[in-house]
Amino acid sequence: MKVLSKIPAPQSIDSLNTDIERVTYTWLQLFLEFFKLSVDTKLFNYMYQIILNAHTISFIFNGEVHWIRRMENYNLVILDNSELDDRILEFFNLLKNNSIFQNFSNRKFTPTFSLGYTFFIHSFLTLLSPPVRLHVFSKLGYLATSYLQEKIEKFSIVPVTFVGNEQLADILISDSYNSFMSDTSMVHTQPLPQEHELIHIKTVIEKKYYENILKNQNSNHSKLAE
Repeated sequence: MKVLSKIPAPQSIDSLNTDIERVTYTWLQLFLEFFKLSVDTKLFNYMYQIILNAHTISFIFNGEVHWIRRMENYNLVILDNSELDDRILEFFNLLKNNSIFQNFSNRKFTPTFSLGYTFFIHSFLTLLSPPVRLHVFSKLGYLATSYLQEKIEKFSIVPVTFVGNEQLADILISDSYNSFMSDTSMVHTQPLPQEHELIHIKTVIEKKYYENILKNQNSNHSKLAE
């Protein structure tokens, strides 16, 4: 029996024999095209196996899997980002109108507006998008700055990287109110941040992360339109 990660990625939809494989391949191709993403064969195979497994489980149980049902409140996982919410809804509509999905949904499988898909989209975007650039500074010196960086990195659920030049940062984080002369977004914290401060920092980072994703996509759309 082959391990999932060792199964070769399909080269085209014509090489697939089952509806589950075809709908999985179509989902992934539409996702990559819609969000203007590029992946190598190894990563394509990894994403393909994840979606294939989800489709197989849902098909076996006739769509009665809780995580694949329609989700009424997208803000549970959209992180209060209405623009990204709208983009994901556009993607779901694209799936809904695709003939392969329409045929497959007749078997009591509903592919649109699913909680499972929403989590997969967030996971894949997080996997494929560059990290948020943070410049962290503490008035107490290097050790306190390193401590802040360590706490922030452990608490964040999206990728982050730390830059020494504040002019290159997406966000400035400091325990001093007069550290920089910059228009970059700034978050103030204590040298030893409390949990509520870390939650606030985490939220600011997540918001910036998805803003950057959308900004990059809008930039790609503009280039394609030229």
